[in-house]
Formats: sequence, structure tokens, C-alpha cells
Amino acid sequence: MKVLVLDTSAFIMGFNPTRPGEVYTVPAVEDELMRGTMTQLRFHVNKEKGKVILRFPSLRALESVEAVSTKAGEKGHVSQADREVVALALDLKLDGQEPVIVSDDYAVQNMAEHLSLNYGSLANCGEKSIVSVQNISRPRSGMNNHDKTEF
Repeated sequence: MKVLVLDTSAFIMGFNPTRPGEVYTVPAVEDELMRGTMTQLRFHVNKEKGKVILRFPSLRALESVEAVSTKAGEKGHVSQADREVVALALDLKLDGQEPVIVSDDYAVQNMAEHLSLNYGSLANCGEKSIVSVQNISRPRSGMNNHDKTEF
């Protein structure tokens, strides 16, 4: 089953999880949202309505992401929330789901690339494409070779 995993940039860009299907994020993303903003309010409303599921990633996935962030040269460029979002996507993939990380952060996309995780950008694709889970970058066998695929 295809599921979305949102980072902080997805909420800041105005993503509103209204599509059918599961939408996940991590508690650290909630902590990064500026208090008293419309972004935070929209996040809380969607969380209360059950449209956004908060879940912690496993320690095993976090360790994998930590190793990849070092290998990919992103260790100093990603926040704890970024690492947790990628780790959660890895957990969901290992659980047999098809996660798509929604992030405009190139460091997050680079880590996803190294872990063969699908990702999409609101800035490049727009919410409509992400909502219908189309035009997502799917890593191919060679680094920096993206296959734009409709799901």
C-alpha cells in the first residue's frame, strides 16, 4: 500500500492531507513547526482528525539512516526530524508498504536516494501530483538517475 511520509517542509509548503490513504510523520516534525502559526494549526487539526499519523521510527532504522547520512555527506546538513522521517519511511518499506517521502529538502532526498526510497517535492511537483501519488522520483540502479513514474 502506498503511504506518504511528510517532513516539516511539506507542512510549511501548505500540504493538506486530504487524499485517501495513510499519511505519516514523526513527532520531531511537530516540534519543528513554529508555535502559533497557521502551519502549526493546520497540522494539529489534521492530527486530531486522524489524517496525519504520528509514529516513531525504530532504533534499527535510525541507525541505518545515521550510517547513510554519513556516507552521503549529509550528516551535518540534516535535523533530527529529517533523520526520523527517512527512518520511518524505511520502517514502512520493511513492513511491506510503499512509502513516498514528501520533502523539499535535498539532503532528505539524497538520503532517500541512498536507501532506495521514493520521494517527491511539493515545490517541483505540486500538491496535486503528490496527493494522487504521481510523478514521484523513484531511484534507479545508478545514483542521480531518476525514473519519473506514475503510481
